[in-house]
Amino acid sequence: AETAEQISATGDLGRRLPSVEADDEVGTLTRNFNSMMDRLQHSQHALAQSLERQRKFAADASHELRTPLTTIRSNAGFLADTPSASTQDRSEAVDDIRAEADRMARLVDDLLGMARSEAGAPLRLTDVDLAAVATDVGRLQGAAVEAMSVVVPGDEEAIRRMLTIVIDNVHRHGGG
Repeated sequence: AETAEQISATGDLGRRLPSVEADDEVGTLTRNFNSMMDRLQHSQHALAQSLERQRKFAADASHELRTPLTTIRSNAGFLADTPSASTQDRSEAVDDIRAEADRMARLVDDLLGMARSEAGAPLRLTDVDLAAVATDVGRLQGAAVEAMSVVVPGDEEAIRRMLTIVIDNVHRHGGG
């Protein structure tokens, strides 16, 4: 009782009852109490790690969103403040705005996917034509994707997110 009160007062989930060799009710209670404290301590540690990952992800996402927002604001300001800009300059500004808006949409989709995953939302499995999804995602990202038609069971939105990340990485790091 004293140990339980101390744990309650301090929140120290590392505390345990001294081992009891007896194979009676007191021994059973002691082992069960210590086992319960092990599970609680493990759960608290896992929760703390999850919260830290979420904080880091939110900080990274905030940082990642600043760049496209700055580009969009800058180009929108240019378009508003420079009506005499050349057609090419205006077109490039609009292209930049579109590209950065697409990038922000992908980041928001990633955030939603992570939130669903953390909430334990089940995948929505259906028959998915990988070629159709890859072609569609490629078109939206300005990439020509050629793929054989293969139908697999999967979550179409999760597959779209994954392909978007792959194509984005190819553009960034693949040299074309």
